[in-house]
Amino acid sequence: MAELLPWDCPRPHVLDINDNAPEFAQPLYHVQILENSPLGSLIVTVSARDLDMGINGEVFYSFFYGDEEITRTFALNELTGEIKIIGKLDFEKIVSYEVDIKASDGAGLSGKCTVIIQVVDVNDNTPELTVASLISSIPENSP
Repeated sequence: MAELLPWDCPRPHVLDINDNAPEFAQPLYHVQILENSPLGSLIVTVSARDLDMGINGEVFYSFFYGDEEITRTFALNELTGEIKIIGKLDFEKIVSYEVDIKASDGAGLSGKCTVIIQVVDVNDNTPELTVASLISSIPENSP
């Protein structure tokens, strides 16, 4: 029987376990966007990283809490983290949005960040003039 040398022995295969949650590059993003920005405009790209390998290290993005106003106004690319405008912005109705984003890995761990989107007013409203008539009698011999 031949003797096995160290380089002849099969090497063990180390499997990665899901022991790291995705972490965002920054926990809070502040952005400003003009209220007349065209639909499809990129607002910001959030970024998270997971130190695990394989499916345990793949990161997918979603709205943490899918408020109807948020999902009607913004779209989030689940693979890239890009947030774009899909609905009309109106400074006179909503001046800022607080959007919570979740980054999940392929095995259930997640991290969270917040994006504060401030809508910048554009001079899009014509001035309104209100005229009030006041009728009052004044005698002609008043001082």
